[in-house]
This record gives sequence, C-alpha cells and structure tokens, in this order.
Amino acid sequence: MVVLYFKIISIITLTYLLAGARVYSSDEVILKSINDKFSLGSSLFLYEDKTNKLTHKDIQKPEFDQLFKRSNQEVPSFGVTSSTIWVKIIITNRTKEKSWILKNEVVWHDYFDFFSMDNGKLKVFETGDRRSFKKRDLNYRGFAFNISPKEKSIYYIKIKSKDDLSIPLEILTLRDFLLEEKDVMTGYALFYGAILIMVFYNLITYFFTRDSSYLYYSLTITAILWTTAAANGIAFQFLYPNSFWLQNEGFLLRGGLIGLFLHLFLKKFLLINKRENRRIYNILQINIYTSLIFILLSFFGIYRLLYFPFISFVIFAFCFIILAGLVRLKQGYRPARFYLLAFSGFSLGGLVQSLSLLGFIPPLWIVSHAFQIGNLFQTVFLAFALGDKFKRLQEEALEREIEARKVMTNFASKLEEQVRERTKELAEKNERLKEYDFAVAHDLANPIGVAITHIELYEHLYTENFSKTKEVIKKIKSSLEKSISIINNILINFTVDKVDLKKYKISEILNLALDQLEVKIQQKNAKVELDLMVQEFICNNASTIQIFANIISNSLKYSKKEVPPIIKIRSFQDKDHILIDIEDNGIGIKKDMMNLIFEKKGRVSESEEAPKGHGIGLYNVKKMVEENEAEISVKSDFGKGSIFTLKFKKKIF
Repeated sequence: MVVLYFKIISIITLTYLLAGARVYSSDEVILKSINDKFSLGSSLFLYEDKTNKLTHKDIQKPEFDQLFKRSNQEVPSFGVTSSTIWVKIIITNRTKEKSWILKNEVVWHDYFDFFSMDNGKLKVFETGDRRSFKKRDLNYRGFAFNISPKEKSIYYIKIKSKDDLSIPLEILTLRDFLLEEKDVMTGYALFYGAILIMVFYNLITYFFTRDSSYLYYSLTITAILWTTAAANGIAFQFLYPNSFWLQNEGFLLRGGLIGLFLHLFLKKFLLINKRENRRIYNILQINIYTSLIFILLSFFGIYRLLYFPFISFVIFAFCFIILAGLVRLKQGYRPARFYLLAFSGFSLGGLVQSLSLLGFIPPLWIVSHAFQIGNLFQTVFLAFALGDKFKRLQEEALEREIEARKVMTNFASKLEEQVRERTKELAEKNERLKEYDFAVAHDLANPIGVAITHIELYEHLYTENFSKTKEVIKKIKSSLEKSISIINNILINFTVDKVDLKKYKISEILNLALDQLEVKIQQKNAKVELDLMVQEFICNNASTIQIFANIISNSLKYSKKEVPPIIKIRSFQDKDHILIDIEDNGIGIKKDMMNLIFEKKGRVSESEEAPKGHGIGLYNVKKMVEENEAEISVKSDFGKGSIFTLKFKKKIF
C-alpha cells in the first residue's frame, strides 16, 4: 500500500515538473500576455549573505552584481539555513496591464522584506510570520505585493527564516490573483467544513458509546485541523495575526498534540496491550511520552534547537503508525484493514511534507498539501468502518440466533420456553437490521434532497450573487449534518430495546421537521398554519422529527396541481392523551387504499397523476409512532384532503 502511494506521488510530482511554469533564457522576465501566470524560479538571481549584515543599500552596489547567481531550479530551495537570502528580479512589461501581483505561497518565512522603486522613491514592505500580519501589502495568507513593472524594473527580496527556505515566486495579474484566491479559499472552506463535521460526529458517537477511541480520534483531527490551517497561513491570517509564538513555536505544540492523541487512538483502536504486543506497545508508549515532552518544550523558546529532532521524530512516528497496523493485521485483527487503508495515505502525506520541511523536496503544490490530501484519504476510508460495523452486527445477530437454537436443543425442558423467547428476540432484531436499507434510504431523502437543491442553487448563484453563496453553503452543511444525525439515531434505535421518551415542546420538534422541508415548502408555495393549544408532549425527539417530516412531506407531495398547499397543524388534549392533527387540502386518499397506506409497499395514491415513490414513508412513520408508545390514524375525503392524527400519552409509566 505504501509503495503504491509513493508511486502515485512520484508520478504526480514528475508531471508537475514537466508541465510546470516556463523557463526563461534571458536575464529578465518579460510579461507578454495577461492570461498567463509566470513562474519565476529559473529567472531569479540569488545571493546568500552568510554574514546576515547586508542592507538593501549595500546589495545595490556594483560589486554585488557579479555575486548574484542565476537560479537553475523551478523552485529555488536552500533547506534550513542560517544565512540571509537576497533575491533580485528584473521584469519588463510588454502588456497594457499595469496592475500585477508578485506572490510567494510559502507562508512560514520568518522575515520577508520586499523592495521596489515607485516613481523614483524606494518602497519597503517588512513582512514575515514573526511580524504583525497587518504590515503586509495585501491581505493574503502568503506573501503578495502589488507591482507595476515597466522596462527592466528591478525588485529585491530579503528572506531570513529558521524553517525550510524555499522561494516559489510567481507573477500574475491582479484579476487572476483574486479569482484564484477565491477558488482556493472555497476549497479550504469545504475541506475544513468536512473535517469539522467529522470532529462533531465522533464526539457525538463518543457520548453515546463511551468508547474512548472516538474521543481520541476527534481530538486528533482537531489538532490536524489546526496544523493544516497554520500551514496554509489561514490561522495566522484570521485567528491570531499578532501571535508570532503560535504561528512559529506553536508548530511543536500542534505536532506534539497530533502525536499524543493519534498514538492514544492507535492504542485503543488496534487493542495494543503489553501482554500480546510487547514490542509495539513499548514503542507506542515511548512515542506518547516523546510527544508530551515536545509539547512541554514548545513553551521554552528553543524552536531552532528542537526543529530537526522533532521532524525526525515525526518521520519515525509516521512509519510506526503503518508498522503497528501491519502487525495487528498479520495477527488477524479485522479492523486493521480499514486502519491501514486510512492511515497509509495519511502517513505518506505526512512523510512527504516532513521531507519538504527539511529541504529535501521542493514545496510544489502537491507537496505543500500532501498532509491535507492524506488526511482526506484517512477521513474517507475510516468512514467505511461504519459499513463494516453494520455487517458485523448482522453476523453477530445471526451467530447469537444459531447459538440460542443450540442451547434450546441441549437444555432441559424447563428452560425451553426461555430459549424460545430469546430466539424470538434475536430474530426480531435481525429482521430490523434487514429493514435498515429501507429506513435509511427514506429518512435521509429529505435532508440530502435539501442539500442537493442548495448545491444546484449554489451553482446558479456563484457567478451572480457571491454574497448569498455563504448562506447556501451553511444550509448544505446543515442538511448533511442532519443526515448524520439520522444515521446516529438509527444506530441507537438498533442497539436499544426501548427509545428514550422525554418531555419536549411541540413547536421545537415541528420547527426542526419544517427545516428539513424548507426548500420543498418554498417550491410548492405552501402555507403551514400552527394552532397549538397544548405546548408540550412526551416523545423521542429524533424519531418524532422524522414522523412530522414524513407526514408533512406527503402533504406537499400529494398536493393538487395549481392549488397552493395549506397544511394546518393543531394540538389539543383529552383526559389521558395529547393529540396532534395534521390536515392538508391535497388530493386525499381513496377508501380502498385506507387500509394499505401503513404497509411497507402501500402508497397514498396509485393514480397515474400521483407522484412516484417507494411506499415506505408511512410504513416507517407507523413503526416510529409505535416506538413512541403512541397511535396514528387517518381520515380522508378523496379530492378534498386528509387529516393524520397522532395520539401521545400524557404520562409514560
């Protein structure tokens, strides 16, 4: 697996180098077209100041002209050096465009000073991640400067850094720069949004299962999220623009936290113990304590001293992560398959980026984002473990059923009745697992449908109204989070014999259901009227939200053509029950269909004009109503509409 990923990375890197930016043969960069982005690597003149004392005035003296050497690399790299690097760029602009941007995407240079002549006056920008972000010429996560080159305009850059000193300089028009950065930030937003969803998902799973591996994994990807945001310059740009310690020495803190939480997760997930895996266990413990030491030392201001030892430890840790998975897989531990699929790409990405930090690999785009790409691999493949859990649940249920039958045949006659009851319970649970596909397919339809609709809306608005796209993205995220919530609640209902019933506000449950149907309600121009004489009732909130959503969705689905749907929701009570009516003005239900609508394949209407469907919505509604110890009934006048009545108990004993 690791060899395969190395081959993929090698092919991509080679392709990038062969198809990369142009090489210039003259001493100057000539801007001929506004549609191109110019990579300056092989057109730069470089001078290494080992004394660290030269100024801009010194470097302009004639004797230094011969000391500048032409770069022979697409991305010049000096590795980790204590010297100051001077860069000289000569640019001639042959286009009518006056506004150009000179940018360097590497974000971790400590001091990055830019010198240019503007109408005979020297302009100096002293920037770097050890200076306030506000000093930058442009609000950009890397280093970018406005330039207006003419005939052989000369620019100087002075770079000093404790980290890998690579210089991927590019020139492009202001318009292209803004469009490119907008696309990049949109991609980052989607990436960070996906990671945040996984953080909350694993935290919720931990609170339900109390399995600490979910907690450690959630903490791991939170630390990874912080690390990638810092590596992309976004954290320094938006979160702590004046905290130089967090941006620099904080690298050791972030890496130490990833190492600590990741090894704790590894220990729990792979079930590594001292008795069965002594060597792996001992190395794992050493790595945990080493991570703690780096976390503590990050506060002592010895970043430069710890840089190489820390990177060496990171490389060793990434190799160990794969080794531990291989050992457990060889020992027959089944979950190690998903672990290796997830963390092979993650470890490879971490190794590539670590080697880049040491200066062994130039910071091409694929290299600078290798850790993020590996993290995406890890997130995707670990999600497959959920499907494996369902399969294992079915297998275990079947094994218990077979075991129960064996017990029934071997026990004495006085135990036969108990064995029969147990077998019946196992069969019922197995049947519920078989119905899982129906439940998930239907219950996820509403929130995922909303998400798809918002994505289509996003495509339409992206070029017309950028201000609204953020709101659309939020709604997409909300709909997908609701899908995850539905999956979690289905899992809970499969693993408990009785759902949890508590007192909730009717309006609160209704609003959550209506949120799922927001787009459908708008599309149908529907009106929902609430008349709640009773404010509270006892139910299971997760399943009751889906009950309301399914019934209201049917009212919208089976509405009359050219007639805006009107849905009236009333609550009232009798001596022992809280009753909720959901009335619509739709097409209604034929009398001969009334007894079939709550069956698995039953549908509200079989007419050619009726919308198509699978006929499992009301079947699931009835199941969920019964789980709430409630009742459901329907009255309908074909052609005029229907009234669904839900009857909840006032008290649950």
